[in-house]
Amino acid sequence: MKANTRALQLWLLFLSIFMPNLFNIRLIGMNLTFGRTAVIVIFFLCLYRDGRKLVFRDKLEAACMAFFSCWVLYGILLMLLRGMIHKEAIKEITNIFMGAMMVYSILRLIGDSGEMLCCAVDILRKLAGICVVVGIFEILSGRHLETSCFCDSSYIRTISQIYGEVNFYQATGFQYGTNDFCSFLVFFFPVFLNHRKQKWFDYLMIGAIAVICAVNSATLCMLTLILGLSFYYFKKQKMKFRNILQILAVLMLLFAVQDWLQSVNGNVFSLTAELENHLNNYRAGGGSSYSRFWTYMESFAVAADSFFAGLGPANFTSYVIANPSKSMLLNPHNLWLEIFTEYGILILTLYVILLCTLFYKMNGIYKRDRIQKALLIQVMLINYIIVGIVPSTFISYLYQWILLALGIAAVKIYGVKKESGLAAYGKARKDGVWM
Repeated sequence: MKANTRALQLWLLFLSIFMPNLFNIRLIGMNLTFGRTAVIVIFFLCLYRDGRKLVFRDKLEAACMAFFSCWVLYGILLMLLRGMIHKEAIKEITNIFMGAMMVYSILRLIGDSGEMLCCAVDILRKLAGICVVVGIFEILSGRHLETSCFCDSSYIRTISQIYGEVNFYQATGFQYGTNDFCSFLVFFFPVFLNHRKQKWFDYLMIGAIAVICAVNSATLCMLTLILGLSFYYFKKQKMKFRNILQILAVLMLLFAVQDWLQSVNGNVFSLTAELENHLNNYRAGGGSSYSRFWTYMESFAVAADSFFAGLGPANFTSYVIANPSKSMLLNPHNLWLEIFTEYGILILTLYVILLCTLFYKMNGIYKRDRIQKALLIQVMLINYIIVGIVPSTFISYLYQWILLALGIAAVKIYGVKKESGLAAYGKARKDGVWM
């Protein structure tokens, strides 16, 4: 297949994942969004080109697909054993299965080409840039897409009852909520790191992401952004002590400036003030931090109640309704506890092993050949661990599986031999894409 054709399909696939609700199709009682439709169509196109059979060209790729198969089959088994076969459970299992389809499709489209991997990340960079621009427009205009929570009358009514008024000058992008959008942006921000061309654009986008997180009061996302940038800087500079002092000095200066600005204008976001506010709310027995803490504590009791085998897909909410919790939250608000409580310790352990393997291999590739993509995938892995605990539920987001596909593709291209890795790296630099 020609490179241009593969690039076009990657564009369509990533566009559908970034903007999954551009259109909806009702088919046999099911709601097929743009995202699901594109994933299914491109998967079957890749399957057709592979001779109508699944082809695995790497041990890690085969292990990833085997893991997805175990996850889906185990989820179906839990549904049958628990007798909890409902719409949300079927939807969650379907989304995980579609995640496997998406990973397979991306790997087929990238193949063993360093150029195509660079092309894939460059597409993500452009699409992420569009999302950032949409977010800034929302903040400035107070206007939102129909998929936003600010266009949901029930959400507006609830927020109005709690806070008295609704601040429409926040950003949700193509996501539903403000936390969802900030998690999405911080997850993808590494694609803006160290591009050979248009560095001003990358710096501007990272700054804009920080502004969006500040306006949305997404404290954990802001901390994740700082952590990701710090890790990237430390790895680039080989963890020299003076560099650690430099980054600490910059952070202290930023915090001081934030605190001063807030003292002048109370509406200015201050990370230290937000953290202090969360701590005070927790001590007073209120606020999101207090609710999340008790949800996390109770999740272990929920998992133990199922003998750590899992409640079944999307059954955490049903369990909490039947057994009211102290936190009063109906979702785990933590991807890792969501997997732990619904699918058990086995699936969680296998997934953690897969992610740790990717991180280890990326670290080896970067340490050996200083290949930039390996470092950026490491930063994405770190971000993923943290932003997964920001939204109320994360497990059904299709975009998270892009990380697995990029990581496995990088291992296939750069992880075999030093000579082949450097050769692919040199080819990408020559082509002038994402280095």
